[in-house]
Amino acid sequence: MIEDTPYTKTRSTWQLVAQKMADYRQLGKLRLSLVVVQSAAIAFLLGSDVPPHWAHFAWLVLGGLLITLSANALNETLEVAYDAEMRRTAGRPLPGSRMTRLEAIAFASLTGLGGVLMLWQSVGLYSALLGLGSLLLYAFVYTPAKRMGAIAVWVGAVPGALPALIGWVAATGSFSAMGWLLFALQFFWQLPHFWSIAWLAHEDYTRAGFRLLPAKAPGKWVALQVILWTLPLIPLSLLPHLMGLANTTTTVWLFLFAVAYLAQTVQLWVQCTRRAALLLMFGSFLYLPAVQVVFLLEKYL
Repeated sequence: MIEDTPYTKTRSTWQLVAQKMADYRQLGKLRLSLVVVQSAAIAFLLGSDVPPHWAHFAWLVLGGLLITLSANALNETLEVAYDAEMRRTAGRPLPGSRMTRLEAIAFASLTGLGGVLMLWQSVGLYSALLGLGSLLLYAFVYTPAKRMGAIAVWVGAVPGALPALIGWVAATGSFSAMGWLLFALQFFWQLPHFWSIAWLAHEDYTRAGFRLLPAKAPGKWVALQVILWTLPLIPLSLLPHLMGLANTTTTVWLFLFAVAYLAQTVQLWVQCTRRAALLLMFGSFLYLPAVQVVFLLEKYL
């Protein structure tokens, strides 16, 4: 029999703490939240003077991260019964009974309020209001809309694109053309991104009552919709040059990235397979960072 020593008690305590921290990370979808905040950070760098105001940058990243964690926590709190129905989400803290709803709501409230106040006091009122609007739209409009139909994808693309505008406004203090252009690029990027994921997870989503595809099942009509709503990225890639906001080299790269992304959607329409949807999903993971890097290289090189 192993004797219960102070060492084993301490070890057990730290294991419980580690498990609780892991649950909070999963509740707030930390990795996804960091990706979202990345867009705000890059937009801030694009709108800033050289060198940037690093203190404002740090507050923007921290405040934006807290708001995003809050939105995700509220989403999981509201969807706990549906998450329990899906294989990929049944092990989350709430459906897995490792956390109570009250605890999750407390976490979401503290992080959300803290993030909004942080942006307001350290970055600016406009950024704080945009952050608050993004949180509310994601948690209380997009979340219930997921059971209504494909309109949810359009609704969710708004708070998904707002970080780019938030970062630009935080740096410039204004809602200028480049900020809205970054918003538009991120908005339309999300449509094929969302639908490729919904294609792959269709069986799981259907089990939980989520309706994210613009049809009852994956097929030619869905793929056609994906093509049509990726097309706007082509003119949007040319617009910065026409507006005097990007040089020719940047514009060529933006155009090529958009064409490559569109080609993957056409491949989905031709093949209508899970493999094509998977390739499109991975392509979506590459498109947005590639666009952001090209803009950064033009500004800082």
